[in-house]
Amino acid sequence: MAQALLQWLSRQQASKWLLVFDNVDDLDSFDVSKFFPRVPWGDILITSRCKQASRLGIPMEVKTMNEDEAVQLLRRCARQEEACDDALVRRLAEMLGYLPLALDQAGAYVSEQCIDLHEYMELYGESREELLRHKPPRAVWSYEETVFTTWEISYAAVSKSNSL
Repeated sequence: MAQALLQWLSRQQASKWLLVFDNVDDLDSFDVSKFFPRVPWGDILITSRCKQASRLGIPMEVKTMNEDEAVQLLRRCARQEEACDDALVRRLAEMLGYLPLALDQAGAYVSEQCIDLHEYMELYGESREELLRHKPPRAVWSYEETVFTTWEISYAAVSKSNSL
């Protein structure tokens, strides 16, 4: 399958493409560059928390957001731009470390589950404590605690709704 994709991307008529490699964090056991088309067109985006991944291209660090940006993103993703207490949104954005991915995941969960941000904050607090008790050492699992917790909350909801 990978070879077929590489061949297709290498064709001149398929010259405008974006190939995304997400979470490329284990460079020691996986050589992602084997999957790069060897052509001068198209673009490749690699996301990683591993500093050594910068050797694969031009690095661009994603910074945390400032408080106002984080609040705006959280409100928009949660589809609660007018509906909730500003202090509550700011407190939750701070709990999530102003990290764009954590804010997006939390907002999407709130929107999809039709809950309010206060309910999510309680769920986040409970889940975070539980997850941090069982989280593997940082050397094995390098997610930021906030992103890991927001992802696990969403995963648990999907698992529950799709259980047999």
